[in-house]
Amino acid sequence: MKTVIRVLDSSGDSVHTFDLREKEAQRQAKALIERLQMQGATLFSVDPKTGEGAKKVTGLAELGEENVAVPRIVGG
Repeated sequence: MKTVIRVLDSSGDSVHTFDLREKEAQRQAKALIERLQMQGATLFSVDPKTGEGAKKVTGLAELGEENVAVPRIVGG
């Protein structure tokens, strides 16, 4: 299964694609999720095909085909 994680941050939108059938890709995706969470980002699984709302992702098993990571928003 091809999985895409789009990371939104101050530098723009970066796209990371993984084939989660492969062990190395699973390791890389898990490391990316953990790094993003340590930085305060929140991940959401989105399904543009069905139009369903976004669902929060906390781990590798919850990833969907399309995912978005958004940084923590700090108010002032």
